[in-house]
Amino acid sequence: MSKRVTNLALKISLSVVIALVVMFLVIKAMAIVKLNNVKQEVLEKNHEINSVEEVNSLGQWGEQHSGYVLEVKKDSSTLFRVWANEEGEIKDEEIISSN
Repeated sequence: MSKRVTNLALKISLSVVIALVVMFLVIKAMAIVKLNNVKQEVLEKNHEINSVEEVNSLGQWGEQHSGYVLEVKKDSSTLFRVWANEEGEIKDEEIISSN
């Protein structure tokens, strides 16, 4: 194998790796933005919620998100797990802990 072919193969491999890393970062950033939007919608539409401690999407990697699970505080010490949609509407909830 000549040096020219080796250099070309190395450049192509490096370009593919860089493209994959960029795609991963873009997808990850989009997911973070989406979760933050859901968090904001839940806070805006449910005034009894003081804070959102955690937010996660339902489903497996690569699936369309049909819902979201959030851990929220409704008063100073009670932690709830709530299930909500993209629009911030709470579908169900349960108490996780109350102090």
